[in-house]
Amino acid sequence: MDYRETIIEIIRKDGPVLPSQISVKIGKDQLISSAMLSELADSKKLRISSLKIGGSPLYYLPEQHAQLERYVGTLNPKDQDTVEALKKETVLKDSVMEPLRRVSLRILKDFAVPIEVDFGKGKELFWKWSIATEEEVKSAITRKHLPVRAEAIKPEIKPETAKPVRAVQKTLGEQKQAKPKPGKPDTFMLRIKKYLESNRIEILDEAVVSKNKEINLTISVPGAIGRTKYYCKARNKKTISDGDISTAVLEGQKSRLPLLFLGAGKLSKKARALIEKGLDNVIVKEDV
Repeated sequence: MDYRETIIEIIRKDGPVLPSQISVKIGKDQLISSAMLSELADSKKLRISSLKIGGSPLYYLPEQHAQLERYVGTLNPKDQDTVEALKKETVLKDSVMEPLRRVSLRILKDFAVPIEVDFGKGKELFWKWSIATEEEVKSAITRKHLPVRAEAIKPEIKPETAKPVRAVQKTLGEQKQAKPKPGKPDTFMLRIKKYLESNRIEILDEAVVSKNKEINLTISVPGAIGRTKYYCKARNKKTISDGDISTAVLEGQKSRLPLLFLGAGKLSKKARALIEKGLDNVIVKEDV
């Protein structure tokens, strides 16, 4: 039997698998097994999960998407809560979610699907449970979110077209670097560099998002057992909002690095409450 057929039969029987599991089953090196799985994914015979277990994604047949729910327990507790809430409610309205949950929904691509709903007076961004049917989604939105006295209209659902809200719209790869004007030094950059130097933190990479306002850096932070690489977001604002924090958290997660957030001003009440709830791998410093 061709190895492609063998792998597909294994996955059909066992459900979503890791490359290491396929390696054991077919008696091949894990590198070779990963290459075989990638080839099958490229030909659309398999799908690849966004969630990772031990750094590796899961490979599964298109009809096995629902089986990814087995692995919700591998997510961090906050993302697990988001998955459970979405499954229970079928749809979640983005604008009423707390910032951390909005970030979570954008990361959980295996479970949360963005949709735009047109109520006739403008479009709203929602997130639907990935395996919910269109009828289930329409029913949930009409039952929970359509105004009581509004005309009986059916929401127009457009999967996969929603754009992220402004608070988390600019990801690390989408940000445009501002070109400093000659003769006018970036005093905020000098201030941040001085702070980092005083704490023995090395700058590995830097990008000015907006002169004297916002900087992204990759840094090396000293610790008891050596140095650790961090993603660093520096914002020059009098008041640091919860949206500023949630945006930085998302960027840090996309970079697969812990986050150091440096704010020139004070944290707002909502931002402070967000941090007090506990953010994994996130350090926030105000009044820098």
